[in-house]
Amino acid sequence: MTPKRPNASCISLIIGVLLAALVGCGPPTLDPSSFRKLENSVTTLRQPMEPDQQARFDEALTYLVGEEALIKNSEEGLQEPQHPELLLALYKPLKGLTADGIIAEARRMRLEEVQTAVAELEEGQVTSAAAREALKDFKLKAARVFKRNRGFLEWPVIEFWADNKTAETVWLIHFRAALLRPGYEEPWLVESFNQLVL
Repeated sequence: MTPKRPNASCISLIIGVLLAALVGCGPPTLDPSSFRKLENSVTTLRQPMEPDQQARFDEALTYLVGEEALIKNSEEGLQEPQHPELLLALYKPLKGLTADGIIAEARRMRLEEVQTAVAELEEGQVTSAAAREALKDFKLKAARVFKRNRGFLEWPVIEFWADNKTAETVWLIHFRAALLRPGYEEPWLVESFNQLVL
């Protein structure tokens, strides 16, 4: 008597069961398909962690989704927000990531942010160096502070003379002014302000 060969549907069923078992054995991942699944998956990700690991994980999540959207540990379960779709949209880019993957993604994004900021700063330094060179042709010749009476009130007035030999129109000047008193080394008043040039 020859043994029967299993048919194709039986083989497909066995493969499906094995795949499901393999998927279930993998590390836990984030599931933002619904609020309850999101809450459960975040709790599952946190469970095996030591306190310092939990702190790193929460810091990464806070950076990626914001403090207000952070799902914290709760034994009773959290109350579903009024608009869960907004919360789920924040977590959607993290779908399928493990705890380590979430931490790595936060580090990657932060590094990218820092590199962009450094590039902008370097570009700004080049621009400001060129502008500083051009400003050598803008001369502030003299300045004085006095009071002018208007009716029974006194109004302080700052008067200055400037010579613009640059190729640019100067319409705003940023001042850092110091009021000095005769016989005193320390200024009486130091203030910064902008002056519109009409």
